[in-house]
Parts: sequence; C-alpha cells; structure tokens
Amino acid sequence: MADESKGVPISELGIEQINQLQKQVEQEMQFFQESLQTLKMLSQRNDKTLIPLSESLYIRAEIPNPDKNLVEIGTGYFVELDREKAKGIFDRKKQHMLNQIETVEKILVDKRKTRAILSDTFQSKIQAQLAQIQQAK
Repeated sequence: MADESKGVPISELGIEQINQLQKQVEQEMQFFQESLQTLKMLSQRNDKTLIPLSESLYIRAEIPNPDKNLVEIGTGYFVELDREKAKGIFDRKKQHMLNQIETVEKILVDKRKTRAILSDTFQSKIQAQLAQIQQAK
C-alpha cells in the first residue's frame, strides 16, 4: 500500500508557524539567488570560486568546464546540464520561491486579521463577564 504523506495546508498553520515558514522560504530563495549568481559568474575555464554547500557552508572549487554544471533536480538527484539549462532551472526555482513568498505573505496578513478579531472578541467577552459580576454585587 502506498503511503501518501501530505503536508498541512498553510491555512491551518498558526501565525508563528507561518512566520517561520516565510523565513525558511526567504532563506531558500536567497540560497537559489546566490547559486544563480555563481552560475552567471562562471564564464572562464578553470575558474576558481566558492561553491555553496548549504546556506552557511562554502568550499573552494575549480571549475574545469564552466559550460557544464551539476544541478540538483530533486531529492538527491543530480544531472549535468549546460549553463543555459542550469540557469533556466534556477530561474524557475527562484520564481517558485517568489510565488511561495507571495502566497505566505497573503496568508500571514489574513492570519493577523483573524488574530486581531479573536483578540477583540476575547477582550469583549471578558469585559462583559466583568460587567455582569459587578452588576451582581
């Protein structure tokens, strides 16, 4: 039996979770932007550069053929592509990240409005309850 694991819909996440998700997406977008810039800078054979392994870890590397790039296309899957195709993949990933940020920002605005409404309702109910207690005295 295939075990399909689905993520939690963004609309069901709390404000703090959405905020953390937004930060994560922004960090991933920054990583892809840096990777894209690295690809653009590699224009000469045997070019020496720093290659990002993670958001904070880089290694010195010599690129023997900048026209060929090893690009991750999925979970642990890599493919060797020419520069233009690799750039296209990073452009699409960057656009996907921008779309995700836009979606998360809209949901975050809605969540903040919902939180404000809940807070106002909560305060109103407490004030009404306090007023009833004072009238009962």
